[in-house]
Amino acid sequence: MKAQPELLVRRLVRGVLGTQTPLGFATRAACELLLLLGAYITYSWARNKFGSGAPGDEAGDLAFANAVHVLNFESALGLCFERDLQEMLLENCHALLWFANFYYAIMHLALSVSAFALLFLVRRDGFALVRNAFLLSTLVALVGYCCYPLMPPRLLDTPGSMYGGAERRDALGLPPFGFVDVTHTLCTSAPWHTNRMRVTNNWAAMPSMHAGWALWILLSVWLLVLRPRPHNGGSSRQSPAAELESVQVEVAQDCGGSVEQDTDTRSALHRALLVVVLVHPVLTVVCTIVTANHYWIDAVAGALVMLACFGASYVLRCKLHVSNKLL
Repeated sequence: MKAQPELLVRRLVRGVLGTQTPLGFATRAACELLLLLGAYITYSWARNKFGSGAPGDEAGDLAFANAVHVLNFESALGLCFERDLQEMLLENCHALLWFANFYYAIMHLALSVSAFALLFLVRRDGFALVRNAFLLSTLVALVGYCCYPLMPPRLLDTPGSMYGGAERRDALGLPPFGFVDVTHTLCTSAPWHTNRMRVTNNWAAMPSMHAGWALWILLSVWLLVLRPRPHNGGSSRQSPAAELESVQVEVAQDCGGSVEQDTDTRSALHRALLVVVLVHPVLTVVCTIVTANHYWIDAVAGALVMLACFGASYVLRCKLHVSNKLL
């Protein structure tokens, strides 16, 4: 008989990887929370060790040069529209820019945490798939931030040789780029406003994980909560929410009651959740662009990274199921 410590380790590995879920709710929740919290802290720490967090001006010069290359590439495609979009809002509606800055700073993390909680509570059997996709994407993003520092649009005309690009722009004889850093001009009194330049890697723009994580929310909630799935031994398909409603109807009928109002409420919540997960990626990309925190191509890169990591997570899960006996 295997030693108890070895059995415990195997159970933990199976539970966390999702190849088998023998762990109780509390133990599994604690493992997932520690894993995600540790991953996020490590990601934040490592992310800020590169780019503007590195000593010397070489990284800043490279980040500025990469930004010029990105703008030239977008111009060659005829899709360099970020400045025009921001100018339109600056001229007509500052309130929308304030909202965009709020959404970029707050909702990005708030909705990601909410999605994690929802997915774990509703579909622990498939949670490892989406969690692993999330972790893989953050790892790929760190590689991108290390290998390709990119000065965001909001800093291209900002003075200061440490973080800004104005001196580098003038040294090359380039005209002003015309972007405005709305966080440090229009939103200085906002509760989330801090001196971010000193505490974060300002050149961690490629890929945009604001866009990547927003797509993660859409894919994860659709796959595990909203997407219809087959019953065992049947061909009809229902979503988990619909299955729950069916059970409630049966219970209510057995008790001689009615759940029409409750069913309508749950259907409305189901539709509202679908609207949120569909609108959030679009709104996130728009907010990253109009606040000049990203180029549109950063969002495309973030989406491609997330799609690739979902595929890798699915392959990993299949491999682990095949080799389950090795665990």
